Amino acid sequence: MNILYLGLRMPYPPHRGDRIRTFNLLKQISQRHTVSLIAFHDEGDIPEATQALKSYCEFVRFIPLRRHRARLRCALFGWSRTPLQVRYWYDPVMQEAVDQFLVHHPCELIHTHLLRMAQYVIRFRHIPKVLDLCDVLSLNLLRRAQLDRGFLWPLLKLEAHRVEKYEIEIMQHFCKGILVSEVERSILHQRDPTLPLHVVPMGVDLEYFRSMDVEKRSDILFTGTMDYFPNIDAACYFHHEIFPQVKRAIPEARFVIAGSNPSPKLQQLAQDPSVCLTGYVADMCPYFAQASVFVSPMRAGSGMQTKNLEAMAMRLPVVTTPIGLEGLDAVPGRDILLATNPDEYAKYVIALLQDPEFRQQIGDRGRELVEQRYSWEKIGQTLETLYQENNR
Repeated sequence: MNILYLGLRMPYPPHRGDRIRTFNLLKQISQRHTVSLIAFHDEGDIPEATQALKSYCEFVRFIPLRRHRARLRCALFGWSRTPLQVRYWYDPVMQEAVDQFLVHHPCELIHTHLLRMAQYVIRFRHIPKVLDLCDVLSLNLLRRAQLDRGFLWPLLKLEAHRVEKYEIEIMQHFCKGILVSEVERSILHQRDPTLPLHVVPMGVDLEYFRSMDVEKRSDILFTGTMDYFPNIDAACYFHHEIFPQVKRAIPEARFVIAGSNPSPKLQQLAQDPSVCLTGYVADMCPYFAQASVFVSPMRAGSGMQTKNLEAMAMRLPVVTTPIGLEGLDAVPGRDILLATNPDEYAKYVIALLQDPEFRQQIGDRGRELVEQRYSWEKIGQTLETLYQENNR
């Protein structure tokens, strides 16, 4: 098939969740189909990205994200029914690029990545369309609103309400919707049981993320994009509520926060000599390899935590929360450790730091799980099945 993949962000280098998913799905799709990519870019080296993606895509075009105009649109239309998420990511230049491509190129399927990009293809009713929602964005916003009571709180509540309606309405224009977990699918099915929703989980590159023979430190690692609210909240929650208990038991323990664009709140944490704030890291594997424990203390967000899959692939034991566990088909106590309060969380982290055999046991089982269920090859096969069903 000739497939147009409409992405939110330039997927190279693949260093955050949506870019990781797009990059790896393109690799898988291109093995069986002719793929074209159109996406926004707001950072990164375009020639380098284009060169890397030409291995998988016949056609690549990036549209600049004009942030000043995006903010102006949100300010002018902030109280309309359309979510700000959608207003922000609308650009007539992108619409023209999509229109012109579909006029001049044969296309048998449009794969649209994320809710914000759906608006660009709904007019093309004659072409089968798949919408990869990934997660339930309204759930993400509601969880943030429960924790973030700053001056944006009324707007967060309003935006969550608008997105909740929009998620259902926009799906009427697509043959299939994709979510990363049964949890996400069940939430949308509660709102509308007729929606054609399917599960295609996140994956992990098992060749890139593999255990390394290096000396372990008493490092507790947390990774992610560090200007993203759920990650900021998780790091602060661990530092304030859990880490003091760990330090009392293991004074040499160090909390390593690795990821790009650390917020001012996280920069304040770095004043603690037991905290290491790395900023952008080109290769996360050495940090996974040196750490003894990976923590994913999520209290907000939605979807699947790619960071958990990467740690498990590196045989690094993971301690997470119920929200951090969502979407991951792991058995607590066997493949991963699940904590529901700070005391329990600290107990597990201390036990892992003090017991190498326990660390290896959980780490080995985590690796087994991702090998069985979360390789990108298996994810690609699941997506291919959905594509073929669309063609019958």
